[in-house]
Amino acid sequence: GALLNLGTHRLEEARRKGPASPRRKKKINEAIEFYKRAIAVSPTYALAFSQLGTALQMAGDTGAAVSMMKQAVRLDPTHANAWFKLAHSSYRVGDWPTAKAGYRRVTELEPSRSDAHLNLGIGAQEQGDTQLAIEAFKSAVAIDPNQKDVWVNLGHLLLSNGDAAEAKHCFAVRYNSTPPRWIKGWEILGSFNLKIPVRKTME
Repeated sequence: GALLNLGTHRLEEARRKGPASPRRKKKINEAIEFYKRAIAVSPTYALAFSQLGTALQMAGDTGAAVSMMKQAVRLDPTHANAWFKLAHSSYRVGDWPTAKAGYRRVTELEPSRSDAHLNLGIGAQEQGDTQLAIEAFKSAVAIDPNQKDVWVNLGHLLLSNGDAAEAKHCFAVRYNSTPPRWIKGWEILGSFNLKIPVRKTME
């Protein structure tokens, strides 16, 4: 526990430094060493592997981070944060199947985590899996209706999927307008076939 806490303290210090700060790199490296020592003491400590993965990700070694996260979820399949980190790191290295499975696992373990539904939707959208993206975005806004850019993504997908009525509702929610006031704008949108800006950034 003490080594893990020391590592976590170093990561917190690193996050307070600028991205190019030499002290940030130093703190991250110190955290990595503390986590490695924690693992040497307790090789089945899932949280230590998860935290080591986080530190390695911050150090820019995404491949090693993925390996640590995989070990964390092997040791503790109920560790939702480790699954989320595994999914996120896997997405960053272009491994969508692993990322998809990871985000799905998070939504099973913690159904109210809107960030997992959101990231699953963003990844699915980029992969062209429209149905999965729609389902994921619907879950995300059901949990947190204030994610206005997600309403835009969802509306865009529904529109491309031929569901104009539901898409209209999504855009209306996004732009805080009641349907009667929004009808003219909707007609203009349809006439010019404007491209709706879509959120692409993975959180």
